[in-house]
Amino acid sequence: MEGDESQAVASQPMMTFEELAKFDGIQSEKVYMALKGQVYDVSGSDFYKPGGPYHVFAGKDASVGLAIMSKEPEFTDPKKHSWKDLAEADKIILDNWVTKLSQKYPLVGILASLSDD
Repeated sequence: MEGDESQAVASQPMMTFEELAKFDGIQSEKVYMALKGQVYDVSGSDFYKPGGPYHVFAGKDASVGLAIMSKEPEFTDPKKHSWKDLAEADKIILDNWVTKLSQKYPLVGILASLSDD
């Protein structure tokens, strides 16, 4: 099963941070959110739509914010914070979020790294 999952991830289109930002529920009806480089369509949840408690993560990489349980917008800025720099305990929390989202929402893309932008 894990091999099938890797193939599914590899077959997803690459998306830049700028492209992801358009899927914030305001510029587009779709709401996307990235975790650990994987982009999920969370449009089916009011939590991420405008006015929702997690809208700050809409159209962004939410990895650091969710891992440290902070909705401060600065933690969605990949130029300031990377999930790769998190403490091990926070990486475990992040992995739990990835598991939760991957079971609930469709994977729609792979986030390009900053060096690819």
